[in-house]
Amino acid sequence: MAETITASGVARTIALSAITVREGFNPRLRFDNVELERLTQSIRETGVLQPVLVQPAECEGEFELVDGERRYRAAHKAGLTEIPALIRPREAETGGLVDALAANFHKAPHTPVEEARAFARLLEAGLTRKGVSERLQVSRELVRERLEILELDEALHASVDDGTIPLKAIRTLCGLAKIDPGLPAGALRRVTSEPAESWRRRVSWADVIADPIGAVTAQYANEQPDLPAGLFDAHAGYPLSAFGLDERGEKNLAALTKLNPAYANRDAVTVRFGRDAIAAAEKLRAAHLSERGHSAIIVGQEVADQLVADQLKHALKDERARARVRREQTSTSTAGNDAGDTTPAESEEQAQERRRVERAAELEARATAVAFNLELGIAVVKAFAKVKLDARVLQVLSAVDFKDDVEALATRGARYGFPGWPVEETKGDKTKTVYLERYQAAAKAHEYLDGAREPGEIAGRCLALVVMAVLADETCLARSNRSMVSLHDYQPSTYEIPGATPTGLPWRRRVVELAEDLALERLPEHLTQALRDRREREAAQRVAEAEARENAAPADAPLAGA
Repeated sequence: MAETITASGVARTIALSAITVREGFNPRLRFDNVELERLTQSIRETGVLQPVLVQPAECEGEFELVDGERRYRAAHKAGLTEIPALIRPREAETGGLVDALAANFHKAPHTPVEEARAFARLLEAGLTRKGVSERLQVSRELVRERLEILELDEALHASVDDGTIPLKAIRTLCGLAKIDPGLPAGALRRVTSEPAESWRRRVSWADVIADPIGAVTAQYANEQPDLPAGLFDAHAGYPLSAFGLDERGEKNLAALTKLNPAYANRDAVTVRFGRDAIAAAEKLRAAHLSERGHSAIIVGQEVADQLVADQLKHALKDERARARVRREQTSTSTAGNDAGDTTPAESEEQAQERRRVERAAELEARATAVAFNLELGIAVVKAFAKVKLDARVLQVLSAVDFKDDVEALATRGARYGFPGWPVEETKGDKTKTVYLERYQAAAKAHEYLDGAREPGEIAGRCLALVVMAVLADETCLARSNRSMVSLHDYQPSTYEIPGATPTGLPWRRRVVELAEDLALERLPEHLTQALRDRREREAAQRVAEAEARENAAPADAPLAGA
């Protein structure tokens, strides 16, 4: 007669050979060999003190192990043939999985991935998340958090279990995985990789959680995008050859190449996705922006190809306009030269044409400056979000009078390009960029600085205001509307009195130079090209002046002895 097994179970000693361990059933995936050996030795000395949990198998007299695989393995190693067991009725709903989890859950804990897989199996068996929570006496929040782990690529699970990926970052990584399954791995590489230069700060998990898009995109100028195929860092540079063009795009490129031969080499032409491209991608639900607005990811090769085609179309239009202005300027100049000294006074029509050409050139320069400042502002905010406190950083921070100069710095730089500071207003069919007034820029700067919490953030945001003030192009506005702010206190002066006792910090006059050095290191090359060109000119001029002095020395020598 078969033994009646009550819900509370029946305690018996049964043969180890009668117990089957179902492959893949145990929620615990790994066993510590050292702990297992220690348990084996204990069983040799004192026996099995706590019964294993089993349930009847399909064959009479056979049992399936529900809980206690470590004790079962150790008993085998200790040479036992029998083991005390608690036999409970077979659970039809989950095959004993709930009992296995409940028995283990509040003793030696499972790893997060083991818990996640076990919860998933319970859901597959028909339980709801609420049911899992109630049956295992754990919070529904814990069930949700563990199940989120399974949304990540399996290759990351080991990093979750060993703590390399903290549990608090799982939800953020799941959000990245919804954009592309490969993005969480990119975030892991960011956090675990040493920066190429010592002055760079490694991305932290706190950065990933606070700004996931900003964390997985390039941090500084020389970094290459580390994104899965089909994803593009909006502010990184890509060769034109990385994109496919349709028939119309090819025709525009051919026309553009005739006007500007530089476009003939597609590998040498650099493509970036500016504000207009990002806005267009957003309309297609193919753009993901960072929390702070200084980074963006474009999703989809086809979307990127179309955005590049649109850029070529606009570039062709601009190149044709520039060519027309150059022709008109050449025509006006040639007419004047042909007339010689007997050129009659400029007629009203000629004056109007000259002013029109000059106005067109001015508007073109202004539009270029507007676009430059907007891209510069995004890059500066991003590159100086956090910085390490090295000697140069401390020299700038200690020399600049932030208490009194924040308003001036913000008016001279940040208001022209920091994300969200300039706005576009449309009247009729015309759109213009509107900039903050001085007092508004001051309030915005205080708000910007007040958002910093960590030392690196405070230093970085102060530096960002300085760098932007040094590099921003004020030709985006008419001369009468510019900031009228000078940085002469922070750069060498020709009015220094030789031999006079210097005042203030010894590096005060090097602030602009130091800010430029930091910008050259951290910002994209195309945004610092004008700075590099100017420095090259200045260096060449110094060499020429030195050579001139050397050549003049022999002629002056006799005068010295006169």
